[in-house]
Amino acid sequence: MIPVLLTDTVTPDPERALYYTMLWGLEGVMLRMVEKGRVPYINLPRLRHHLDDAEMPVMAILPGLFEGAVFETQNWMNDLFLLDEAINFAKKMNCSHIEVSGFTAPAVASDRVRALEKAKGIFQKAADKAAKAQIKLAVINEAGGLFERAEQLVDFLTQVAHPNLRAAWDPRTALLLDEDVVSNAEYLAKWVDVVHLRDGKPTALGWEDAVLGKGHLNVAEILGVLHRAGYNGLLVQEVYTEPKGKTGLHSATALIHLIRSVKAGL
Repeated sequence: MIPVLLTDTVTPDPERALYYTMLWGLEGVMLRMVEKGRVPYINLPRLRHHLDDAEMPVMAILPGLFEGAVFETQNWMNDLFLLDEAINFAKKMNCSHIEVSGFTAPAVASDRVRALEKAKGIFQKAADKAAKAQIKLAVINEAGGLFERAEQLVDFLTQVAHPNLRAAWDPRTALLLDEDVVSNAEYLAKWVDVVHLRDGKPTALGWEDAVLGKGHLNVAEILGVLHRAGYNGLLVQEVYTEPKGKTGLHSATALIHLIRSVKAGL
């Protein structure tokens, strides 16, 4: 299990983000927004300079692809084209994973079967592109998405059956949908390569963030399930509680201790 930081949740400044990543003892970064640009449309030489200085690997990127409706043909065709640029960026960063969305759920429930069939063809093409570069795509569960529930995502991945198409899991979505996160972890364990860890609790006003281990995420149980399944993927720390320098350190320390405890069988 590899603890990494989703950098822009702390700061869009790459130098400061890498400083925090090293200070907190994390082992890599996931990139989404850098300065004022979205990956891959950023100042690459400047970023590489900071990464080389810090000797910090980019473990995954999040370019914002396949976020719309699957029936909006022009949009997903454009995303397939933009995927080539994301893959080229990932290759330059020696990065193994690209996280993508899984389209929005259709407004009419009866359109779901047709949407899934269309999504299969699209992701087959996308995974083929990634495979040529020896990169894996990780489709994330998102509230309101075509695969917001763990069983929906696993069922889809099973049907596509492409070795370069994997799952990214945000247990926060499971909590927002009033699902059991531990059961979700058990269901997804053999399919997932990227796990986001944003602790907190659902409230009437939305999500209330908390330091890792202080919310409702059941992080220790999640890590235990993943470890028993042989999980060697990413654990993505997200930091939204202020002051971020202090709370980020507490969350990272808690995560590293939990990883060690789980591996030691404690």
